[in-house]
Parts: sequence; C-alpha cells; structure tokens
Amino acid sequence: MTHHLLASPLLPAGAFENTVQALYKYVVPKPKSECSKGEQLGVSFGAGYIAGVLCAVISHPADNLVSKMNAQKGVPVSEQARDEWQARGAKRDIGILSVC
Repeated sequence: MTHHLLASPLLPAGAFENTVQALYKYVVPKPKSECSKGEQLGVSFGAGYIAGVLCAVISHPADNLVSKMNAQKGVPVSEQARDEWQARGAKRDIGILSVC
C-alpha cells in the first residue's frame, strides 16, 4: 500500500514533464524560449491532457486491484489479480477502451 501512495503523486508529475519535453522536441517547431505565452499555455494544456490519459490508463487497473484487496482480506493478491483479469479483461477496466 505504501508503494501506491508514493507512486500516485509521482506518476502524473513525471508524465506531464516528459510530455512537455516531447511536445517541444517533436511538435512545436521552435524552442520554448521563443514561444509566446499563449503557445506555452497551449503546450501545457495539451501535455496535461495527454499525461492525464496516460496516468488513467496506467493507474486505473492497479487502483481496482487495491480496492479488491481491501474488500477481500486474506485472499492472495495473485489470485485476486487473476480473477479480476479473467472476469473483466483488459478492455473493460477503462470505459474509453471498451469502445475499441
């Protein structure tokens, strides 16, 4: 449980910063220092949106498993994870993906 509490705030921050760097490197045709405040705001907004989606995709299945672990005390985590995967499958964990 401690690892989950530690990773939760670090994942979004790291995803956001890496996404900002990638956008400036591959999408925006000029360095950040040459961008207007509006362009920088657009990059920040886009990076936040992308990072939010990435964090949801990564953390949602783990959050479901933690909730199940708390509800079913005494059942091994490996058994709970297997049952969850078999019952729901990977696509059902996030509603957006179930459309695909």
